[in-house]
Amino acid sequence: MHVGIWRHLVRMGRLGGLLLTACCSLQVNAQQSPARPVKVTVATNPGFVPFEMLDTQSGNLVGFDIELMDALGKRAGFTPQYKSMDFNGIIPALQAGAIDMAISGISITQQRAMVVDFSAPYFTAGLSILVPSSNDEIKDKGQLQGKRVATQLGTTSVDFIKREIPKATLIPYPDQSQMFMAVMTGAADAAVFDRPTLEYFVTVRGQGRVKVVGPLYQGEDYGIALPKHSAWLPKINKALADMKREGALQAIVDKWFHPAASSP
Repeated sequence: MHVGIWRHLVRMGRLGGLLLTACCSLQVNAQQSPARPVKVTVATNPGFVPFEMLDTQSGNLVGFDIELMDALGKRAGFTPQYKSMDFNGIIPALQAGAIDMAISGISITQQRAMVVDFSAPYFTAGLSILVPSSNDEIKDKGQLQGKRVATQLGTTSVDFIKREIPKATLIPYPDQSQMFMAVMTGAADAAVFDRPTLEYFVTVRGQGRVKVVGPLYQGEDYGIALPKHSAWLPKINKALADMKREGALQAIVDKWFHPAASSP
């Protein structure tokens, strides 16, 4: 064999060994390096206190729903990229595939479940009545007949008022801040909305000006909404089940609400 050819083959053998070593090293590193979390678009409607709201100092979204979704993302392998939008537009956005999922105190209803999928329930709430502190006339939904009743557009409160208080004048507002202001300024006689949100508003901003009255109406479960047949649904449900079993979900509930509040 020609000496030059022999030397060439030897060099190639060494190069092959180096390539093999490099390939093995890459395989080991790939196995050892965890996959980066996938970024997903999560819609929410800031202003649904204390579930999701904007921290004016940091400019970041905070609240019960935000903390829960961040925790679920770490367990399920995704990083939430929050997108603020009107509550009334969340379900259509899911149907159009414009967002990956949504968390915004969304009540699980049969009508909504026909067009989107829901996770297992993560919070149980219900509706109550908000009136001015000076109002001693309104004590339950029976006294709302013939009154001006405010709520938020696109929520289950709208359907409740139409069905249970048909003689009331329904005043739907695009967001909760307008609803609260209507009650405090006298533009509405009362508001019907999710009790946890009403109680939080009374404690933080409306103390001495408004109060919550009446029993809890229409018990509702909140769920995370996703497009139909989303691959994220089983992963979210598993992470949610683990958090319930470990007590991690209840810990977030206790942080944002009074100890009497509970997860399902």
